[in-house]
Amino acid sequence: MRKEIERKFLIKETPTHLKAGQLQLIQQGYLSIEPEVRIRSVHPKVGHKEYTLCIKGPGTLSRTEVDIEISQEQFEALKTLVPGTMMVKVFQNFWDDNGVAYECSIVDVGLCGEYWSYCEVEFNSEDEAKSFIVPTWLGTEITYVEGYKMKNYWQRNHAYLRGKEVV
Repeated sequence: MRKEIERKFLIKETPTHLKAGQLQLIQQGYLSIEPEVRIRSVHPKVGHKEYTLCIKGPGTLSRTEVDIEISQEQFEALKTLVPGTMMVKVFQNFWDDNGVAYECSIVDVGLCGEYWSYCEVEFNSEDEAKSFIVPTWLGTEITYVEGYKMKNYWQRNHAYLRGKEVV
């Protein structure tokens, strides 16, 4: 269990001037919205594939997060319980000269034919997060915008695809 402290931004431009990590493909789906319980698979181009069950507490800037590593078989079994489609993200880390990590994702809305890009920056404390100077390549901050929380976004855009009407 850990305390996740992060700010989230839309991406205005690709940070080509920063050191880039490898691209990764992420599948993510929600077993529950309240409390937030999701499964995720991370497939790097090179390296070990990861499967996790994640439980997140309430909050925006700061919240509790519990990540539990699961097997591929457990992931595939839990995936059948997701009441909708799995969200797909293309994920890549970037680092600036000060060692700040920018976790950038392109989210595929699936059958809706829509894509959007966002970036998360994690911090060690709320004071550090609040004093962060936002680089010009980042766009609008969406940390406190409920519609951009991944669980809410998934609920609006994915759950209905299996006939689960969500209000």
